[in-house]
Amino acid sequence: GEILFFNEGTHPSIGATLTTAGGVVFNGDVNRRFRAFDDETGATLWETIVGGTVTSSTISYAVDGRQYVAILTGENLIVPQMTGLSGSPLVTGDNTIYVFALPDQ
Repeated sequence: GEILFFNEGTHPSIGATLTTAGGVVFNGDVNRRFRAFDDETGATLWETIVGGTVTSSTISYAVDGRQYVAILTGENLIVPQMTGLSGSPLVTGDNTIYVFALPDQ
């Protein structure tokens, strides 16, 4: 099969990547960007800026038929090194759980 590259750039990702059955790939980076990508084209479908580095697992769950995606932000031992590679300023002090509701299909 074909290898698909997405989210290419100078800001490394140290967070987990999540792929949904609906063909969406979620990923965050050290520059505080959390994005949704099309799994067939790699095109960015959605993007937001969160308060800190996306550093941990990305999960999806459903409640009453509505699907959600949750991420954690904050520092860990690798964040300063990875941030230094990208040239982005290191954002500290944001240890937050973000939850996003996916649009109804």
